Amino acid sequence: MIVLDTNVFSDAYFCKWLARSNHEAIVSSISYTELAYHYLKRGKDIDYLDNFLQSLGIKVVEYTREQAKIAAKLSTKRWDFRKNARDYMIASIAIKEDCPLITYNVNDFAFLHKNKLFTPEDFIKEQEGK
Repeated sequence: MIVLDTNVFSDAYFCKWLARSNHEAIVSSISYTELAYHYLKRGKDIDYLDNFLQSLGIKVVEYTREQAKIAAKLSTKRWDFRKNARDYMIASIAIKEDCPLITYNVNDFAFLHKNKLFTPEDFIKEQEGK
């Protein structure tokens, strides 16, 4: 399983690679909200987003109380929660599921272990090197 941050969907190559891969990919309901916002701002409806995610085999997972506890604990050790709340929330899913987080904002998630944080390009390289 891999957790995808919102910004990876701007990379067409990664999306095509993901569609061909056998990885179980998920996005949090937080990332889904961000994606829905961007789609609506571009004049596309949410059904378009849902169809896109489904075509890639991506599942949207709900944010849970357990993940909220993880996010709150993370925020007491690092950056201001008000400025980084969504990042902590997204990261909490990767921590709970013990799986990698794929993002272009690696600095925003620097609190994650290096072997659990990848850019799309780095993740593809690592997977193809196996």
